[in-house]
Amino acid sequence: MRAEKSLSQSEIRYRSLFDGVPVGLYRTSPEGQLLDGNPELAQILGYSSREDLLAMNTEVTYVNREDREHWKALMEQEGVVSYFEVQMRKPNGEIIWVSNTGRAVKDEEGQVLLYEGCLVDVTEQKRKSEELKRYREASRGVGRAADQEPEPSQ
Repeated sequence: MRAEKSLSQSEIRYRSLFDGVPVGLYRTSPEGQLLDGNPELAQILGYSSREDLLAMNTEVTYVNREDREHWKALMEQEGVVSYFEVQMRKPNGEIIWVSNTGRAVKDEEGQVLLYEGCLVDVTEQKRKSEELKRYREASRGVGRAADQEPEPSQ
């Protein structure tokens, strides 16, 4: 009885963490089938429910399929990939930037069983970074123009 209660409390704590953390948590197969995901992952990727999220293959979310292949290669070589920024497409067509941190779960022979990790939507940070870059470039252009001597008038 005590062991069952302890197990039940442990499951409640795990589910509370998994469902409540403000980052998208996932588990996927090497083929891209989503095995598990939390509500924040559904929200980030634009799915209305966890069920809809679990019905899709993650490969459809990548704007460039080569990005997923590159990520998989890094995961297989390194075992862990941190802050892999990539563009993803929501079901409504909106493109977002995410930062993906994950690890490969391998068996005793070193074969990848699944990937698990987290996604964070960094779209707003990317937008602000691009705005700042354009502002700095424009400021340098204005500074260069001000440094040039005016043409003599005729």
